[in-house]
Amino acid sequence: MSRDGAPRRHGGGWIGLGLWLVLLAALGGVGWAGLSACGLGVMGGFLSFCPAAADPPDMSATRLLTEEAARTRLLETDLNRLRLALLDQEACPEPPVLVAEVPPPPEPEVVPEPEPEPIEVAEVPPEPDPPPTAPVPGHRPTPPPLPEPPPQVAELPPQPEPQPQPRVPDEFDQRVARDGGQQGEVQVTLLWDNTNDLDVHVFCPTGQQIWYGGMYGCGGSLDIDANAGWGNNPSPVENVTWPGGAPPGMYRVEINHFANHGGRDPTPYRVRIRVGNNEQIYTGIISPGQPRRVLTFQVP
Repeated sequence: MSRDGAPRRHGGGWIGLGLWLVLLAALGGVGWAGLSACGLGVMGGFLSFCPAAADPPDMSATRLLTEEAARTRLLETDLNRLRLALLDQEACPEPPVLVAEVPPPPEPEVVPEPEPEPIEVAEVPPEPDPPPTAPVPGHRPTPPPLPEPPPQVAELPPQPEPQPQPRVPDEFDQRVARDGGQQGEVQVTLLWDNTNDLDVHVFCPTGQQIWYGGMYGCGGSLDIDANAGWGNNPSPVENVTWPGGAPPGMYRVEINHFANHGGRDPTPYRVRIRVGNNEQIYTGIISPGQPRRVLTFQVP
């Protein structure tokens, strides 16, 4: 039987064929012995086969028959024994083949490399100072070198203090000067570029308001009010200035579109706020009926 339960084919077919051939050979020998005993031959021109029972029996033929019968029985016995051995071999399955497990090879041992021995460096003793040379009679010794003089640094003449440069007139200053306005340390200037009427309002820290309805307050004044009524200046400007200085505090600036005098809306505008040497320029656009645009600045 095989390991999966299927019958295993052995060489039983060849063994059976060999047994049958042995049996046939035995039977043929018995037949040949009988023919020899009857005296198969040519006598008087015809075949004679066991002619008469009157002749005495041949003892040698009887012995041969007996030997062949005994040999036949031995062959049958061997045939039966081989047949039984074949049946036992088919009934008993072959023992399973045992496969020995091969152990894994051992891991190679890592031998750490020996640390190199520290190399001892012999300290070299410092060389001794040479002995002082004895003065040679009649020879003048060489004097030691003179020290180098310190480098001389040229003194620069004192630089004059920077003088404040006059402001370069820009478009704001040019329009204020054109319309007769004043310059100041604190100044709020509004300009735009059409004939519409825009107004600037400045609220002081004291609560006073400087505008076209009240041109003076907290030391400042509105000295230019452009395009009021039906003015048609295409490059107008409004200017609030403090010639004698502005009170410290927080100021609020509002821009109002009062009326359209034929210019295109919304109207772009620019506001310059000057406090001392600091200037800030703000830009925007505004149309009639819009809320006022608010800016703030601080006077220290």
